[in-house]
Amino acid sequence: MSSFDVIFLEDNEDFCFFIQKALDKNIHNVDYKITKSGEEFLNQIGIDSQQKIKPKLFFLDINLPDINGLDLLKRLKESNDFRSIPVVMLSTSNNPNDIEQAVKYGVNAYVAKPSSFKSLSEFIDQALDFWLNHNLTAVSNS
Repeated sequence: MSSFDVIFLEDNEDFCFFIQKALDKNIHNVDYKITKSGEEFLNQIGIDSQQKIKPKLFFLDINLPDINGLDLLKRLKESNDFRSIPVVMLSTSNNPNDIEQAVKYGVNAYVAKPSSFKSLSEFIDQALDFWLNHNLTAVSNS
């Protein structure tokens, strides 16, 4: 199993393309993986396996075709292996109930998806800088 600094869970093909472009031009030079379904995400991190992949940061969408992102968040935060890894919800939903649920389940940040490539690129740059370089509670997976 490979290791990644960051794992994104996003099912929208266009948004995945823009995430990849933003990461490819990002100065932080992170190893990343983009998964497109909840099942793929769970398999990728090995949540039910003896061999776990523990990145330094997760970005999760809420509205997925198979498993709700909030349910995945809850599962991560209930897991001894994954609870200390920061999770950023990156969603089109600004529904107060979704935000409240995410906070209840232990989300580290909840962000509305940026509406332009420039905004997305700036957000990813700032988020990676904060979570990987400045946040003193970040998990060290070295």
